[in-house]
Amino acid sequence: MVIVNCCDTSCVYLHLHPGYGRFGSVYRAKYLGSDVAVKIFTSIDENSWRKELEIYDMNIRHRFVLELIAADLASHRAVTQFWLITTLHEKGLSSPSMCFDIHTQLCDLCFAE
Repeated sequence: MVIVNCCDTSCVYLHLHPGYGRFGSVYRAKYLGSDVAVKIFTSIDENSWRKELEIYDMNIRHRFVLELIAADLASHRAVTQFWLITTLHEKGLSSPSMCFDIHTQLCDLCFAE
């Protein structure tokens, strides 16, 4: 069961829109005075939003894994949106060294068993 920390999405100030993904758009934002990442899914991708929530519910702790702050629904121009608000990694996933580190460490985890 996924426990969702709800938020008032009107308190989230979207600043920068660095990317689109198959299942949503990602923004750099401010929430309660902190820099955060916000991923917004359309209602068509509600299942993907729920699956990501399930992954965050596993409480994986790693320096390259974002932490869930809140998740909620919002309505924008009569369209339902599903929001994930997470910690913001200072380098982002566009850093080649970070991607290499993640891949290497995940491989180490897989072969450790």
